[in-house]
Amino acid sequence: MMEGPQRTISVLVADNTRMNTDLLADAVERNPSFQIVRSIASDTHLMQIASELQPDVAVISAGLGDESSRGCEIARKLRAASPSTNAILLMDQPHRAVVVDAFRAGARGVFCRVGSVEELCKCIDRVSRGQIWAGCDEIKYILDALVQSNPPRLEALGTSLLSPRELEVVRRVAEGLSNREIADQLKLSQHTIKNYLFRIFDKLGVSNRAELIFMAFSSPTMPVNPNTQISSSIRIPEDDVAALEWCGNAADMFTDAQFILGQMYRDGRGTEKDLVAAYAWFRIAETTSRKIVQACLEACIQLKLRLNDAEIARAKRRATEWLSVNSPDLASNKPGRKTRDTPIPIRKSIAKVS
Repeated sequence: MMEGPQRTISVLVADNTRMNTDLLADAVERNPSFQIVRSIASDTHLMQIASELQPDVAVISAGLGDESSRGCEIARKLRAASPSTNAILLMDQPHRAVVVDAFRAGARGVFCRVGSVEELCKCIDRVSRGQIWAGCDEIKYILDALVQSNPPRLEALGTSLLSPRELEVVRRVAEGLSNREIADQLKLSQHTIKNYLFRIFDKLGVSNRAELIFMAFSSPTMPVNPNTQISSSIRIPEDDVAALEWCGNAADMFTDAQFILGQMYRDGRGTEKDLVAAYAWFRIAETTSRKIVQACLEACIQLKLRLNDAEIARAKRRATEWLSVNSPDLASNKPGRKTRDTPIPIRKSIAKVS
């Protein structure tokens, strides 16, 4: 069966000088997947142009107009002028305040100029699909901001306002799936998924997918697996040296990152072999994993006292069904059977926390 023609992604570029704008536009348009619909060296008439052209993605300098926060203001206005356009803020340095403001303004991605053209093209492609693009540091900035602000709406209401189906949609949004992918998994139309999202936004008091993802990820009441974020929402660099640095920064958040560090030091990937460091990271990963396992066992013991035999059997069946779909290698392991110790490859992905 022949595949249909590849979709062309329309891109608007707005940088702070004409030279930068032209260079950026030329670099992006070398990729046949993209079409530059307009390149602008100022914010003059930008909203009008975006409203008329409705580009898929707008790459906007955070310092447009020589103001460090001007890009965030433009992203906020762009969301109203062209709701179908996903904004990417282009930054000289990913400063904490600007990153937080960018996502609050409705941007779907942040990109540092030191990144390669290939990475920028990946960023544009993912954002055009409704995904979020952010590095580990940027994610931590957002999480820190959420913790500091401690939004009372979510703390007070949690998931009590959401129906089981809406929770399923939230879970898949947080795992980085697009509306199309969510619709395929839930056997619903994309229009229905959009309606669910509108209702979820309204109930939780958020205005876009980025806010929903970070709200879900930061709340213990929302159904998000942080290790899923490594494989779907957070971008691990492909280069070994960069991946080593990334995992070092992420090790305080993810057991997977701790384990990968152990592998890299053991195998000399991105660094010289250091068996002492490898042993230390494997022990750290083992300890943190054991804590999670122990907490799960204790929770199951407590819940078992409150469930009857039929409910426990139903719960075990649900767990088996979920594992058979999401982790078939674990679902196939019999109790007491030793599993083969296979290395976990570095996962390469991008930011999927609208």
